[in-house]
Amino acid sequence: MKVIQYKIHAPTVLDFLKVFLVQVLKIEIKNRTETKCKEEFALKVNKVPHEFLAEDHKLVEDFLIEKMAIYLSKMSMHDIYLSSKRPSLLAVGSIYVALKICEQLKKKELINTYVVTSLIQASKMQEEEILDVS
Repeated sequence: MKVIQYKIHAPTVLDFLKVFLVQVLKIEIKNRTETKCKEEFALKVNKVPHEFLAEDHKLVEDFLIEKMAIYLSKMSMHDIYLSSKRPSLLAVGSIYVALKICEQLKKKELINTYVVTSLIQASKMQEEEILDVS
């Protein structure tokens, strides 16, 4: 701590997003290079879907959730009401909304009791708080 002169930044929404995505959905955000590779793969799968396996489509779905959650987290900083909220709460809300959007896009249930319970346990927040910020 002395070496870095006690200068430690507060965790950001992205920091919490990375933790919660892994804990709840087993989606890992590593770095921009890997995200770019995921994006290129997702584009290939969407162009010729019959050539790919179910696991490949799961990877594309995970990528969509990841990108949507990151986008929503960034956009929350532009809202005066949301910008005053805790980064951990914004991260959970972003994941929840990303799942809701992806449910509608994929016409597939992504939010269930297990996911909601996992989000509550990982974030240590009340369901009402999560729904309010969402």
